[in-house]
Amino acid sequence: MPESNDLRETLLNLGRGFEVSQCIFVAAELKLADLLAEHPQHCNTLAEATATDCDALYRLLRVLEEVNVVTEIAPQQFALAPLGQYLRSDVSGSIRNYLLMRAEQGYLTWGQLLYSLRQGKNSFEQVFGMSRFQYLKQNPSAGARFDSAMTELLKQQTVMIAAAYDFSMANTLVDVGGGEGHLLITLLL
Repeated sequence: MPESNDLRETLLNLGRGFEVSQCIFVAAELKLADLLAEHPQHCNTLAEATATDCDALYRLLRVLEEVNVVTEIAPQQFALAPLGQYLRSDVSGSIRNYLLMRAEQGYLTWGQLLYSLRQGKNSFEQVFGMSRFQYLKQNPSAGARFDSAMTELLKQQTVMIAAAYDFSMANTLVDVGGGEGHLLITLLL
């Protein structure tokens, strides 16, 4: 088989995607983007603010630099890169809560993909012992995270939906699943 280093490298990077996603999830949990929002910070300062080991945090930050979430502007001094802005908790378009939800529920569930394929059963139920919505109901913090995640995603999509379709001829609008009603509110205003 002829070897293409570019293709091989691409597949290697795809195969370590779970490692990168875990680094992004941890950055979201530690609120690193919020800490870097105003100005660059030294790794020691970030470690103190997040109650983490500086050496371990530095390794995490180096991975985040590889994927353009942060930039190392001086030795162990990091700034938030444009991509990292979406991890902030205080900006429009943030996907922090969505990523945290994926970390809490999706990561373990996707780890059981082979089970789903072989058994034809839901891997979420295999991992958590109940349906997703039962889980969200029984775990209020997970339910709140899910609601926040859906709101983050839908706020951006709502604007695009409203711009893409002329709803002026509609006599009746139904927002199925509604959440907090952002789509319906946007269409009615």
